Amino acid sequence: MKRILPWIGLCLLLAAFATAALRVFNRARISADGAAADTAVIHLRFAHVTIHEGIVRSYDDAIREYERLNPGVRVEQIRVPLKLWASWLRTQMVGGTAPDIADMDRGQADEFLARFFLPLDPWTEQPNPWNAGTPLEGVPWRDTFIDGLVSAPAYRASLQQVYGIPLTVGTVRVFANAELLRQITGSEEPPRDYAAFMELCHRIRDYARERGVPIVPVAGSQTHALPILRHLFASQTQKLALQINPYQSLAFSARDVALGYLRGDWNWSRTPAVMDGVAIMGEVGRQTVEGFAQLQREDSMFYFTQRRAVMLATGSWEADTVITQTPFRLTAFTVPVPLPEDPQFGRNVLGPVSELGIPPGNAMGVTRASLNADRAVDFLRFLTSQSVSQRVMTESNRLSSVVGVTPPPGLEVFEPLSDGWPSGFSCELTGVAAGGPGECSRIYRGQLHELVGPRGSAENFARVMDELFPEAVRADLRSAIRDTSRNSRAEDGVLTAFWLAPGEGDDARASRLREAQTLRELEAAQMEYGLKNWTLSAERRRPGP
Repeated sequence: MKRILPWIGLCLLLAAFATAALRVFNRARISADGAAADTAVIHLRFAHVTIHEGIVRSYDDAIREYERLNPGVRVEQIRVPLKLWASWLRTQMVGGTAPDIADMDRGQADEFLARFFLPLDPWTEQPNPWNAGTPLEGVPWRDTFIDGLVSAPAYRASLQQVYGIPLTVGTVRVFANAELLRQITGSEEPPRDYAAFMELCHRIRDYARERGVPIVPVAGSQTHALPILRHLFASQTQKLALQINPYQSLAFSARDVALGYLRGDWNWSRTPAVMDGVAIMGEVGRQTVEGFAQLQREDSMFYFTQRRAVMLATGSWEADTVITQTPFRLTAFTVPVPLPEDPQFGRNVLGPVSELGIPPGNAMGVTRASLNADRAVDFLRFLTSQSVSQRVMTESNRLSSVVGVTPPPGLEVFEPLSDGWPSGFSCELTGVAAGGPGECSRIYRGQLHELVGPRGSAENFARVMDELFPEAVRADLRSAIRDTSRNSRAEDGVLTAFWLAPGEGDDARASRLREAQTLRELEAAQMEYGLKNWTLSAERRRPGP
């Protein structure tokens, strides 16, 4: 028997290899056949990480309708878990088996996009033919989106081109178990501000203690607790963000905030607004499950669906999952931030935050490996036509990125708030490093136990952050500088090509590219200046031998 087992394993390995090779061969043959003859069936592969059942079902329905209207086309939906997406996509791209349409909204670097994805600008300037008979008929495709395709991730400023078509927009709200709310408070009315929210949390704690039931106010995990903490921290940096903004404008970037940290405009332990942000995170963090920073999405969903937590903060992208998995009535409300008149936290607040600047997401791009790029673009046009987007979003309980598409019934509370002030900056400084959250985010998440742990406090957390944050900021800025320099070098070749062989419309594009390149080089110079002065300052403070 022991001699047979290795042979069994070898046979299984060979069978798996043969199956994989056969699938790759079949895909290549199908693509080649589709390219060789117009009469052959065209196969499109549509890969994404949005694996929630509601959106998958709605995509399937849209695919069936598109195939009915285009008998010579077959669309295959490929669902890939988020944790595997980056390695899976790179393997497909390098291995020559890339899908025709792929999710490009997952932190891909500009270099990766320019190498493997098609710029979509030639198509976005034309009307979407699938909008015929709607108010968007004849409107350029780019103008049918709520942001006009001028926001990342769809539009890449460093490349001056559109690489993705966004399908949805996401907002964060708080779901509540309406039945537990009535049982505990006698009413299903949700809290309208931070003070009422904290009062509700205390009442839930008292209820659980008096009756000896394991109920916490808020279900928590990396997925569901961190968004509400980010919102609350940002409420405390609204005024500070405007003060440290070097351009004195309503818009600022995470890199501006990072440079402000290096300049000494703010820090964790001695800036009152930041300390208030830490304090408010600590207050709410202690209303959730102990050790939430180590828990996953499934853990907090289990707490909520099993009636062990009264509230759950999540995004509109998960609304369908929450609605379909909870066996009780729900209510939802906006994240309760302090009002300006709040006696403890109101001094840092300008007012409610406008959400109209939230960029659309779930952006899909067309790969350069696609042998049917025009057809792939046509399918994306179909998905983002006003009528089809309305059906897809209604079936999947999501918010659309397309102009004129109304929220699904019951989810009106998720619609982006139009009136309000600019948000403050995030506690994680996401957006400083290139291609991902970066060191600042890693340090923040890794030290949350100093804030909400059994021995945690705002003072402990701020002290540790001031010890670890400087090097994290420097690391993220160095990453940003490397990315900016790499993109500038790549654009030098493009600009040279424009000069040597100009084509129609290239003068305007070259002008925009030179302007963007100049602004990026200025930003890189500012970051290098900040890094140098911080380093010199640190060297001067270092004690001698």
